[in-house]
Amino acid sequence: MASKPTVYPDYAVNTDGTDNDVTDPTTGQNNVTEPVASRKLSGWLYNEKPNRQFFNWLHRLTTQWIRYLFGRIV
Repeated sequence: MASKPTVYPDYAVNTDGTDNDVTDPTTGQNNVTEPVASRKLSGWLYNEKPNRQFFNWLHRLTTQWIRYLFGRIV
């Protein structure tokens, strides 16, 4: 049986769980961007590559849910 993890998968968040938005100095884009509703519902096309900001958004949201759920069961 696997042991319980001792750390959170902190992507695009600070260790205290707050947002860690960073603006790229070259492009001026934020490092976290929520995808449009159509992409969240149906996903991407074959060979279409989502940008890094969308993955950071997903990872941040996942981390927030893990922290929330862990707080509810402990």
